[in-house]
Amino acid sequence: MVKQYIYTHHVIDRLKERFDFNWEWDNRYEVYKQLDVILNDSKEDRSYLNNTKFLLYLRDLYGYDEQYEFMANAEYNLLFVAIRERGKKVVKTCWPLNSSQFNCRKQYKKKDDHKRYTPRSKKKRRVLNELEAIEEYIEGDLHGNL
Repeated sequence: MVKQYIYTHHVIDRLKERFDFNWEWDNRYEVYKQLDVILNDSKEDRSYLNNTKFLLYLRDLYGYDEQYEFMANAEYNLLFVAIRERGKKVVKTCWPLNSSQFNCRKQYKKKDDHKRYTPRSKKKRRVLNELEAIEEYIEGDLHGNL
């Protein structure tokens, strides 16, 4: 699926400033083609919407009524900020993924070994423990260990 984006001069200037790409910056068509390739490989990361500090900063710059789309590309260490304007996605700026701007953003991942116990699961665990105790009692009684 090819995503259609419009690039601002600002995003090109930020790429020159923040990243070390060996591109021909004078040829805008080639730069746009390379950006299309990078953006098509990027994945939308909606967790940036939870970063209040960063989102307030963007809203102060670009407006509060905009719909933001954050496209992250780990291979190039890039985060693109796109805004929907008149039905088109306009890439306004870009940031390094490891930027200090995101220092309050935490990645929460589910741990495999961690079990979350609800009251129902606690009750099931208690019942299973009682059943195991009864089984041990019955086995002991059958073998004459009482």
